[in-house]
Amino acid sequence: MSVNPLRDFRLMLCVLLLISRLGDIGSTYLITPKLKLEANPIARKLGWPFALLTIALCLLPYLST
Repeated sequence: MSVNPLRDFRLMLCVLLLISRLGDIGSTYLITPKLKLEANPIARKLGWPFALLTIALCLLPYLST
């Protein structure tokens, strides 16, 4: 059984990105559920569907590290 360090690195990056996005979205929801205090004007304008769509960013390391 061979270990592929690049695959493990990509998996680690994906997991870390997922945890950080979920933490960011969760803390934003706790502070400002209607996004009135959101500093990012794009996120404020596009709302929660956009914020939830950004969770897909955790797959970015599989495209390019």
